[in-house]
Amino acid sequence: MVLALMVSLVTAAPSGAAATALRSDDPPVKVWLNQDNYFVQGDRARVNVKVAEDGYVVVLRADADGRIRVLFPLDPSDDPFVRGGSKIEVRGRGDREAFYVDDREGTGVVLAARRCSPSSSTRSYAGTTGTIGC
Repeated sequence: MVLALMVSLVTAAPSGAAATALRSDDPPVKVWLNQDNYFVQGDRARVNVKVAEDGYVVVLRADADGRIRVLFPLDPSDDPFVRGGSKIEVRGRGDREAFYVDDREGTGVVLAARRCSPSSSTRSYAGTTGTIGC
């Protein structure tokens, strides 16, 4: 069965001078995948992220079974800082694609968020699997 991956954008409205530096059609965080976001079991997914402003980024994937995995930063010791206006390709272990589609059917979601300052919680989630809660 075809697995439809929906890409969600986490948007926070910028304020002050930062708001004027952004074009009105530029989202604060943009996420896109290869293959027009539709995958079948066995496909390898490439995840790209672009942020409008400098910040600390976390990228998560929720699979069809509800399991959540941190895709970026890959390891807790990795620096999640991304320069504004730059695009990053999220890579998996061994410099492979971000993830392997192993779901038989269902819908997964890839989310990305940017913070202005580093967060200890971002680093503590990296490299973990399972449900992330507060």
